[in-house]
Amino acid sequence: MSTVTAIRPEIQIIQVDPFHPQLGHLFPFILRRILEFAQIHYEEISPMAQAKDYGARLVAADPKLYVQAFISQEGALVGHSVAEIMEFAGKKWLFVAQCKLDVPGGDCITRALTEGEAWAAARGCTLMMMSTARSDSAWVKQFGFHTIRHIMGRPIEKKKGT
Repeated sequence: MSTVTAIRPEIQIIQVDPFHPQLGHLFPFILRRILEFAQIHYEEISPMAQAKDYGARLVAADPKLYVQAFISQEGALVGHSVAEIMEFAGKKWLFVAQCKLDVPGGDCITRALTEGEAWAAARGCTLMMMSTARSDSAWVKQFGFHTIRHIMGRPIEKKKGT
C-alpha cells in the first residue's frame, strides 16, 4: 500500500485583514515590518508616514491596497508584500511598493506576485510595476520584470532668501 503525501508550500501567503477573527493579530507585526522596510528602502520619504498611511488604509479596507503576510510552517511571520493600485488618465496598474522574505522560501515570491497580479487584473489593472534599490537583474531573471524607467533623485537645497 502506498501513502500519498500532500505537497504543501513551505510558506503560506495570506492577505492581511486587521479584522480577521483568527489572523487579525498579525496586523501590528505587519505594520512593524512595513516601517522597518521603509526605513531601509524609503528613508528619503518619511518611513513613519508610509507605515501610518498603509496601516490606516488597511484598517479602512482600502480596495486599492493589497498587503500579504508570508507565514512559515511553524507559524512565524517571515515576510510581507505591499502593493497598491495606481490610476492616471484612465490607466490602472499595480505598484509593488514592498516585498521582503526573510528566509529561503522556494517559490514564495513568485506565488505572492502571481496572487497580486490576479488580484490587480480582476480590478482592471494591465501592468505591474515595482521599484528596487538593488538586484534589478534578479527581478528581471526570476520574476519577469523589465526596466521601464529609472528613478533618480537628488536633494533640493533651499536657496538663501527664498
